[in-house]
Amino acid sequence: MNFDNWFLTVFPVFFIGMWFFVLKMLSMMSGWAKLAEQFHCSGTFEGRLRRFQSARIRQVNFSGCLNIGVCEEGLYLVPAIFFHAFHKPLLIPWSEIVAEPFQKFLLKGHRVTIESFPSIPIEIYGKVFDDLLNQLKLELASLAQTCEIHTEGELNAGE
Repeated sequence: MNFDNWFLTVFPVFFIGMWFFVLKMLSMMSGWAKLAEQFHCSGTFEGRLRRFQSARIRQVNFSGCLNIGVCEEGLYLVPAIFFHAFHKPLLIPWSEIVAEPFQKFLLKGHRVTIESFPSIPIEIYGKVFDDLLNQLKLELASLAQTCEIHTEGELNAGE
């Protein structure tokens, strides 16, 4: 077997093995694996989602490869498909979340602390968190108004 054939056979296997090894290490170092034990989202996410966002979980940067969403139940996090191995989708309930704005040099965003896991801070960069929360508030207000109109109509019909 010459070198070219050997390389073409071994390199893809080596590369894929290293890719999965690195993803496993990042899952453990960031705390994602721990969060997934309690907050794994097994169903389909139904809410507002922003794709290819950036965040930092512990010391691991997810630069442009994180999908972040919000819904009535909580904050949804899942990496893009190529980074999905060992990173189950997370849905962290609002009751567990404390969020506060932060600024580091020129970088702004929100630091999310999870009450059950205070040692796993999540820093969401940019205005993504605010934008998603504002959209959710508008949707909930609209839903509440629709329910109120529906309820009033039912009351009037019963008189």
